[in-house]
Amino acid sequence: SDIKIFNNRKNGLSVLKGNITITGEKNEFSRNGRSGISVYEDVDADDAVLQAEDNKSYGVVANNGHVAINHSSISTMIEKTSTVAGNGWAGIYSRTQEVNVGFVNVESNGREGLSAGSHIALHNVKARYNTRDGIITTGGSVEITGEENEFSENGRSGINTSGDGVVDASDAILHASGNLMYGITTSRGNVTINFNGTSTEREGTSIISSNGSTGIRSASGEVSAGLVDIESNGRAGIATSSDI
Repeated sequence: SDIKIFNNRKNGLSVLKGNITITGEKNEFSRNGRSGISVYEDVDADDAVLQAEDNKSYGVVANNGHVAINHSSISTMIEKTSTVAGNGWAGIYSRTQEVNVGFVNVESNGREGLSAGSHIALHNVKARYNTRDGIITTGGSVEITGEENEFSENGRSGINTSGDGVVDASDAILHASGNLMYGITTSRGNVTINFNGTSTEREGTSIISSNGSTGIRSASGEVSAGLVDIESNGRAGIATSSDI
């Protein structure tokens, strides 16, 4: 609880076998010669706020487990922002498992902002200015909730899923603008933004704009959206080979 680990030659916090549990609101793992937090299995910061900035490798990495930061449940989230920024590789990375985070900024990382091999759950997350994708999963879906989500100004796409992975923001508002490639892209999965099938869920407007390629792309899935402005993208606003 409330631990600061910084300026070490290798990892700030390293667990070779097992899990790590973090609590408190004043935790920092920054400016280390490798990763800020490197754990073999799970990183459980469900009820915590943390900073992991300017590490040479990852900000937070779980090699064979999941990562959870301030996301035990939406009703108990701490409304204070964690920052995972300026790391040499991905900001948050789980090689094989899921990542669940709330009120986290993942910005200006040297690879992806947040990368997972499974499901990703986001609540009021900002993934901006990362060298590659803001958010990417290679083996699952992305679920987004809240009204203050942004996936902008990334070197590839704002949100990227592969395979059958969907982007479910049916109860969310988001911005995905200024990415060099797509605002949101899926391979076969559906994309849903602020729409439950019959009506919109929230009153605010989502914005998908000024992306280098298409705003919302689903190669073979459906796209459903409500109260979304899609404008000034380099190619199509929405592109899909299925239903809209």
